[in-house]
Amino acid sequence: MKIRTILSLLGLSTLFFGACQPASHAKIEGSFINFSNDTIALFRLKIDELVAVDTIITDSRGSFTTRVKMRSGFPEFYYLTHKGVIMSPLLVLPGDRISVKIDTAEHIYLISGSVESEYLREAELAMAKARHRYDSLMLRYVVLDKNSQEANAINYELGSIYVKQKQSAIRFLFNHPNSMASVHVLFQQFSDDLPLFAHLNDAIYFQRLYDSLKPLYPRSPFISALRDQSEWRRRQVELDEKLSNVQVLGFPDILLPDLQAKPVALSSLQGNVIVLSFWISQDARQRMANQELLELYKKYHPKGMVLYQVSLDVDKPTWARAVSEQALPWISVCDGLGIRTPAVSTYAVTQTPTLFLIDQAGDIVGRDFTTETLAKELAKLFRF
Repeated sequence: MKIRTILSLLGLSTLFFGACQPASHAKIEGSFINFSNDTIALFRLKIDELVAVDTIITDSRGSFTTRVKMRSGFPEFYYLTHKGVIMSPLLVLPGDRISVKIDTAEHIYLISGSVESEYLREAELAMAKARHRYDSLMLRYVVLDKNSQEANAINYELGSIYVKQKQSAIRFLFNHPNSMASVHVLFQQFSDDLPLFAHLNDAIYFQRLYDSLKPLYPRSPFISALRDQSEWRRRQVELDEKLSNVQVLGFPDILLPDLQAKPVALSSLQGNVIVLSFWISQDARQRMANQELLELYKKYHPKGMVLYQVSLDVDKPTWARAVSEQALPWISVCDGLGIRTPAVSTYAVTQTPTLFLIDQAGDIVGRDFTTETLAKELAKLFRF
């Protein structure tokens, strides 16, 4: 896996820790099969960046030994890397004597001497297995006719892999409430575009883990990050509930998460001509309709038209994949609740696709447009 800070999606400015405890050390030793007389780098994860700690040269047998100075009393994340690729993530405590054995040809790594690192390895292997299965199916899926029975079956299985992996991760959290490895699990990415715990209602897991780990590691910046993430999600859920029943000027507001799980409010687009679209990504007809919308978007976006597209999918990986495959340039949002999303009742949506048009003053010009009738209305609004 490529180097990626596990908390980079926070977008928060959490302080590191204050006064430090007296320095202590941890020892990391091991061997890399096929990496004799080679260079290995060791990095430590701060709250939002990786910091180089040591450069290690393996001997003729691929063996190495290093010692790391630690100034905290809580587990810290370290990564043994080779040419920018993480070979072994570690959770290190002062006094640990960790042994690592890595077979690069078989993609196997073994850890002993650190319970926390063993838990981290368990979580990483589970995610790697799910990703491998997902990627293997995707290779078959991309060459199929998307309307074929086989494509539909694989599409369903792809969504099922995501759901099962999240269920597995939740079990891990409940089984290891006092392990810092659970922090890593909460911030895992199922894919580049989809965090495993992307739903705002996942705040409960962040809060639960914060309550468990705070008494053990009160000065850890990662514990502070859990608290901030839990509070942020809780506030967004409360705001969403309030906005779902509030009229803003001439149109009701919507607040839904985008591909990066960042809530985007429809009201943030106020002052523009807004096309509000409801769709389902698994419908081939609706994917084709997106291509027609794309032509309108290219024509009128430079003049001030924006598009806010709400997916009613319950399978978020499928939705995220469809947005990526179609390279949709507008705002795409989905909460995974399908027709139970508050936006459906707010706008009385009874079918998909459904198109609304909102003018610069915030008034709803009309609804249930086809792309042809929408084009005519846009031409009127942008007539100079």
